[in-house]
Amino acid sequence: MEHNPFIELNDDTTITYSDIKNDGNEEYITVYFETPDGFNSMQVNYPFGVPEKVVGYTDKEVSDLMKHYHKIAKLAFEFAKEGD
Repeated sequence: MEHNPFIELNDDTTITYSDIKNDGNEEYITVYFETPDGFNSMQVNYPFGVPEKVVGYTDKEVSDLMKHYHKIAKLAFEFAKEGD
């Protein structure tokens, strides 16, 4: 599974996204958040929008990262579709 680079935030958090996946009914991507300070990480599948595999982030940090998710996930999905 490929992690395609998207953006790096000011706190060195990197946001990447997967290639297109299919659960049998719908295409989706996974958006990954990783912060090297303590190696915090989180995954969110688009378009489902539920944080998964949250490691090290506080509830507030998850909330803040979800704001980024809502801004970029649709665009990342379009980029992933172009990559097919």
